[in-house]
Order: sequence, then C-alpha cells, then structure tokens
Amino acid sequence: MFNSIEKEALIGATITFDADTDSEHQKVRPELPHVFVDVISLDALDGSPVIPTAGTYEIFFKDAKDGGFKTIADNGSLAAGKTGGSGLADGVAEGASFSGNPLGIKVVPTGVDVAVAYRVSIRQNLS
Repeated sequence: MFNSIEKEALIGATITFDADTDSEHQKVRPELPHVFVDVISLDALDGSPVIPTAGTYEIFFKDAKDGGFKTIADNGSLAAGKTGGSGLADGVAEGASFSGNPLGIKVVPTGVDVAVAYRVSIRQNLS
C-alpha cells in the first residue's frame, strides 16, 4: 500500500512540491523513512506515456539542514528515455529515492524531446 501524490506540467515547466506552500506536499508522512519520486513522460497533459530519445529530469530535494534545494548525488538525474516505458505501473520505468522526509521536491526537465508533458508522482510505502 502506498501514500501517493502527483502533479503534471508541460515539458517547459518545473514541478515543485514544497511543504511551506503546497497542501499536497503536506500529505507526505514524516514518520516514514523513504520518499520515492517517479517521472512519466507524456504525449499531452493527462496523456499517454511516451518514450523520449534525449534529455533528463533533474530531481532536487530540500531538507531542514540548509533550507535550499540540492540534487541527489547518486540518482538525482533520470534519463528521459527511461520514463515512458512500462517497467512499473502507469508507464514508470525509473525513479529516484530520498532517505528521510524532504521539505521540498523539485523536478526540472532538461533537453527532453518527444514528450509534451510529464507527471511526477511522490510515493511512500505504508507497509
């Protein structure tokens, strides 16, 4: 069972979840140790998954230590070509994870082709 929230945007836009300003992000439960971020490339807002041939989705987290957004060193850059397949539910092929409870999550598409929009899902395993 998962606790999950999501947002969609056009490829040219940044998606941000911020505990200070975003009621959706406040659904992320601080007592759970890991947050997973999944990205799906889409052919339109509310569209079908597509597989880009170039680009990345840069994922940044903000924690209480310094208050600013930082990329994750090991998996903070997702290859866009792995975000439109059928590896996981809803076309998600790859995601990033953060150990702890981030106060903010930001996803920035960089050079992503083929896709018109993208969906970011934040999930926590409740079991």
